[in-house]
Amino acid sequence: MMNQQELFDLSHEGAQIRAIASAVRDGALELSTSPRAIIVVAPDYLNRCVVRAGLALLPNAGVPVVCVPALPRYAGAMDVVIISADEAHEPQAYAAASTAHARGCVSILLSPFASYTAEETGVAGVPALPSVTQNSPARTIAALAAAVLGLRMDAAGVADTLDSIADEVDEELAACHPDRDSVVNPARSLAEYVQDSPVVHVAASDDSEEIATLIAVLFSRAGGVHTALSAQGHRLHDESSPSSAEDIFYDPFLDEPPTMLSSKVVVWALGSVADLVMPIEARCEYCENHSADTADALPLGDAHPADSESLAPGLRLIARAWAASCATA
Repeated sequence: MMNQQELFDLSHEGAQIRAIASAVRDGALELSTSPRAIIVVAPDYLNRCVVRAGLALLPNAGVPVVCVPALPRYAGAMDVVIISADEAHEPQAYAAASTAHARGCVSILLSPFASYTAEETGVAGVPALPSVTQNSPARTIAALAAAVLGLRMDAAGVADTLDSIADEVDEELAACHPDRDSVVNPARSLAEYVQDSPVVHVAASDDSEEIATLIAVLFSRAGGVHTALSAQGHRLHDESSPSSAEDIFYDPFLDEPPTMLSSKVVVWALGSVADLVMPIEARCEYCENHSADTADALPLGDAHPADSESLAPGLRLIARAWAASCATA
């Protein structure tokens, strides 16, 4: 049975991105163009995975970006501090926000009680959406994107980019609606594939390693045995695993069939998979950036184009995985 509250929270992912875009456009979130560092405070493991996935989807910021469980002692007035926490870690978020504000940091607070905590601490906070009970991966990544993209773009450009990405996330959520059949519903199809089986989530490339890790955590939270493996780690595992064909003493007529692991493999890829080589038994989940508005809205100087175009596909894959995890709960 699907978790209805999880589905409700998931359905607001596009709106969460637009909330950040509106805050940037209205000046509620201050964008620093030359910080010493961007410090992301995430007290819990899930939010730290979200932050690392967001950093993997974004171009090089050109300044140090760190993700820590608590505000470091070196944080000061020249730094941007983003605080992302769920309801269970609200006290840590409040303490970090108060300290960051006292030190003069440009601060952004993301939590279910952001509007109340921000009022008491004086930091910029985006009000939580009505009835949404948990912190949103898309909301955290959008705030991080605003801080990184704001280093080279004006506020209007950042807001327009986030709005375009929100449209793509909503498109993915519409495709993953629980009333749609698995033939046309990528999330339901994925949920049926991983149901009642240990799953290894493999990154198709180095760029998607953090995405695979986050997705494994989302599925693990819903139940089941899920783990993540890097692209290099999967290749090493394949090379080190003996096969019956390599055993010169194996007789297919006399010997028992080789023992097969019951786990399933899901490969996560950003962009085209035309050149991707995978095991036959693996399932591939991928998403290409098909929005011209999003692809053309990121004039990031000498940043690599592929890095610039990964944000929307990455957020779509995260939304798809979250929807699939709701169906397996």
